[in-house]
Amino acid sequence: MGIAERKEREKEVRRNMIIDAAERVIFANRIDTSTMDQIAEEAELSKGTLYLYFKSKTDLYLAIQDRGMSILSDKLARVLGEKRKGIDLLKRFGEVYFDYANQYPNYFNAEMFCRSHEFIEEITASELFQCTREKRIEIVNFLIRGIQIGLQDGSIRRDVKPEELSLMLYASLNGMIQVYMLRKQAQRHDLFPEVTVDLDLVVQDFIKILLDGLSPKSMTESQSIYATQALIPS
Repeated sequence: MGIAERKEREKEVRRNMIIDAAERVIFANRIDTSTMDQIAEEAELSKGTLYLYFKSKTDLYLAIQDRGMSILSDKLARVLGEKRKGIDLLKRFGEVYFDYANQYPNYFNAEMFCRSHEFIEEITASELFQCTREKRIEIVNFLIRGIQIGLQDGSIRRDVKPEELSLMLYASLNGMIQVYMLRKQAQRHDLFPEVTVDLDLVVQDFIKILLDGLSPKSMTESQSIYATQALIPS
């Protein structure tokens, strides 16, 4: 190993060590109350050294977000490698996404935070924003590929547009996961004692209802309804 290669590897090790420290501080305190001083202390580095690797706390948070999205992307890539019908791939994508949010709630929350309008200008101005944007595009492309497979094997109704549908599915899953996470936290802290539904069952039903509308059968039924309505005199 040459000197340049060794230095680059040492730099990457230190960078990851800083992100590790940032995770411990930010996940314990929230990003808005955490400081670079606290992160430097946790990493056992001077704040000046910290700034050699990350220009701001926002950059650090984007690096944390990138870690989470890399984990999710890897999980979805493995699903895409399975031999399944397109509609079943989409179902697995939904299940894996919910499992990811359950297993890595801090990473999921980091992704949601980075989309908030309050910080969007600061986040998009960061050099690291492009990395996370590419990961998000990659995740949406997994959905697009699953839809295309479903159109080819006939498990998904032929009138859908893959790009449009992928965005709808991605937005719907994110919204449902946020509700799921908030309700789960509320139940744990007894803030909403009136909520008695089984959250995991709700998630399963949500995915089923979402995907039932994509089956060729649903298209036939909707056409039948429109035909019937056309026969009803106004």
